[in-house]
Amino acid sequence: ASTVAGAAGDTAGAGSAAKAQVYATSLMALKLDSNAETDYLKNLAKGLGLSDAERDALHVSMGVPPIKG
Repeated sequence: ASTVAGAAGDTAGAGSAAKAQVYATSLMALKLDSNAETDYLKNLAKGLGLSDAERDALHVSMGVPPIKG
Protein backbone atom coordinates (compact mmCIF):
# COMPACT_ATOMS: atom_id res chain seq x y z
CA ALA A 1 0.00 0.00 0.00
CA SER A 2 2.85 2.38 0.69
CA THR A 3 4.08 1.97 -2.88
CA VAL A 4 0.65 2.91 -4.20
CA ALA A 5 0.45 5.88 -1.86
CA GLY A 6 3.90 7.03 -2.91
CA ALA A 7 3.15 6.78 -6.62
CA ALA A 8 -0.20 8.49 -6.23
CA GLY A 9 1.21 11.19 -3.97
CA ASP A 10 3.95 12.01 -6.46
CA THR A 11 1.29 12.96 -9.02
CA ALA A 12 -1.02 14.88 -6.67
CA GLY A 13 -0.57 18.16 -8.55
CA ALA A 14 -0.05 16.61 -11.97
CA GLY A 15 -2.47 16.66 -14.86
CA SER A 16 -4.51 13.73 -16.03
CA ALA A 17 -1.92 12.78 -18.68
CA ALA A 18 0.76 12.31 -16.02
CA LYS A 19 -1.60 10.27 -13.87
CA ALA A 20 -2.53 8.08 -16.84
CA GLN A 21 1.17 7.58 -17.59
CA VAL A 22 1.87 6.43 -14.02
CA TYR A 23 -1.01 3.96 -14.22
CA ALA A 24 -0.03 2.74 -17.71
CA THR A 25 3.55 2.13 -16.58
CA SER A 26 2.34 -0.11 -13.77
CA LEU A 27 -0.11 -1.84 -16.10
CA MET A 28 2.71 -2.68 -18.54
CA ALA A 29 4.81 -4.18 -15.74
CA LEU A 30 2.11 -6.55 -14.49
CA LYS A 31 0.58 -9.72 -15.90
CA LEU A 32 -2.66 -9.38 -13.91
CA ASP A 33 -2.55 -13.06 -13.04
CA SER A 34 -3.08 -12.59 -9.32
CA ASN A 35 -5.54 -10.85 -7.04
CA ALA A 36 -2.66 -8.88 -5.52
CA GLU A 37 -1.80 -7.31 -8.88
CA THR A 38 -5.44 -6.51 -9.61
CA ASP A 39 -5.87 -4.99 -6.15
CA TYR A 40 -2.68 -2.95 -6.65
CA LEU A 41 -4.02 -1.46 -9.88
CA LYS A 42 -7.43 -0.74 -8.37
CA ASN A 43 -5.80 1.04 -5.44
CA LEU A 44 -3.38 2.90 -7.69
CA ALA A 45 -6.19 4.15 -9.92
CA LYS A 46 -8.16 5.27 -6.88
CA GLY A 47 -5.11 6.99 -5.39
CA LEU A 48 -4.47 8.79 -8.67
CA GLY A 49 -8.07 9.92 -8.83
CA LEU A 50 -8.87 7.93 -11.98
CA SER A 51 -12.48 6.89 -12.39
CA ASP A 52 -13.31 3.29 -13.24
CA ALA A 53 -14.18 4.45 -16.76
CA GLU A 54 -10.81 6.21 -17.16
CA ARG A 55 -9.00 3.16 -15.79
CA ASP A 56 -10.88 0.83 -18.12
CA ALA A 57 -10.20 3.10 -21.12
CA LEU A 58 -6.47 2.84 -20.40
CA HIS A 59 -6.73 -0.93 -20.35
CA VAL A 60 -8.60 -1.00 -23.67
CA SER A 61 -6.11 1.39 -25.29
CA MET A 62 -3.27 -0.91 -24.21
CA GLY A 63 -5.04 -4.12 -25.32
CA VAL A 64 -5.51 -5.37 -21.76
CA PRO A 65 -8.91 -6.55 -20.52
CA PRO A 66 -10.53 -4.12 -18.06
CA ILE A 67 -10.59 -5.02 -14.38
CA LYS A 68 -13.85 -6.59 -13.29
CA GLY A 69 -15.55 -5.37 -10.15
